[in-house]
Amino acid sequence: MTCIGSRTSIESVAFNQGQYLALGRKLGGGEQDVMKAMVRETTKRCLRKERVLKGWSIKILSLFFIYKVANYQVYQDGGTTGLGKIGQ
Repeated sequence: MTCIGSRTSIESVAFNQGQYLALGRKLGGGEQDVMKAMVRETTKRCLRKERVLKGWSIKILSLFFIYKVANYQVYQDGGTTGLGKIGQ
């Protein structure tokens, strides 16, 4: 059973597998990998919904809050663009 502690100075979550996570800490890592996976999955779902609703004049929108544009798209000399860390 997951247990959530909310007392001041000991805010935490304890998971079934014995893992414990205190406020302000993170388990694992790989933030870029997580962001890439989130963008990829959101895009797949958006396209799937558009196919299902085709012909209904309904537009599917996905919203991303971007920390830095450079993570998604980089602007190079000469006016060309390329993919950033998460966009790759």
